[in-house]
Amino acid sequence: MTGRVRISQFNDVAGLRAALAAKDVALVLTEPALTNNIHFLPPERDWHDELRRVTRERGTVLAFDETHTHIVGEGGATGLWGLEPDVVTIGKAVAGGIPMGAYGVSDALAGELDHTKEVATGGTLFGNPLSAAAAVAALTEVLVPEAYEHTTALGGMLADGIDAALRDAGLPWTSYRFGPRAGQWYGPHPRTGADAHAMTDPELTRLLRIWMANRGIWEALPGAGPTVSVPASSAEVDRYLTAYTQLLVALTS
Repeated sequence: MTGRVRISQFNDVAGLRAALAAKDVALVLTEPALTNNIHFLPPERDWHDELRRVTRERGTVLAFDETHTHIVGEGGATGLWGLEPDVVTIGKAVAGGIPMGAYGVSDALAGELDHTKEVATGGTLFGNPLSAAAAVAALTEVLVPEAYEHTTALGGMLADGIDAALRDAGLPWTSYRFGPRAGQWYGPHPRTGADAHAMTDPELTRLLRIWMANRGIWEALPGAGPTVSVPASSAEVDRYLTAYTQLLVALTS
């Protein structure tokens, strides 16, 4: 794909317009909010309006990967923020741990796909009965509105605790929150993905993961920040915050 892919920074409208100026880009692929490798980066207030406007002006398909952002509620960040992508992809928790991926497309794009033989939309494992049954169970019995309310409330408790611990430690870090997910940047609030990436500290992130593991807490995605699960309780949040606070004390002593 060398020479056929352009990288444009999240939250950078001018950069996006420049990348799409020639009207030769078929698709923009992004997350509604950037997750994981750069901790977390929320969209600025007008980012999604401009992203949708520019892609429509340039005739470019807009696709959101909601694999890590659908944790905020039914419909993911797309539903929460009233976004209008042409394509949404999702995976992982959608089938409660059973391997599965899914995608949805707008009516307009679906109509185009129905009338072309140039795009393959099937696959060897499509419609797997076990995965489909697991997804039905997860979406109708586990990932229900009450569950999202529960995890979001605990996520707020987690974020408040991280914020308080950072203030007490006097560290120049900044906390963030995203539904059931929380964490910190090792510096001020970043604006773009490049800003967030420049602020990462792999050694510090590994230290945090090992520190937590030695206290019976597993950071599944190092650097992404902890995410509260559906069966979690305030006791688990308190346990995390206690270990986190102890780490900050050790770092600043």
